Amino acid sequence: MEGDGDGAAALERGRLAATAATLDRIDVGIILVDAGLRVQAVNRMAEAILRANDGLHLRNGRLSVSVPAKDRVLEALVRRTILTAQG
Repeated sequence: MEGDGDGAAALERGRLAATAATLDRIDVGIILVDAGLRVQAVNRMAEAILRANDGLHLRNGRLSVSVPAKDRVLEALVRRTILTAQG
């Protein structure tokens, strides 16, 4: 059915906005990423951490660290966490 993709995209945007609003109530930095470290949501505390530019940052919508070797470790840890969560 034509337009269904637009409705699904709007629903997903609404869900992410609600998630971000909920995360903003938490006083620790939270960054939700997918397996490729693409950022899905960031709360205000995490935004402050990222603005500090102290080694953790966003590059083209992807979470990364300043040291390339550590960047690969971060990606491996996120992938392992996702696999563990999936059972």
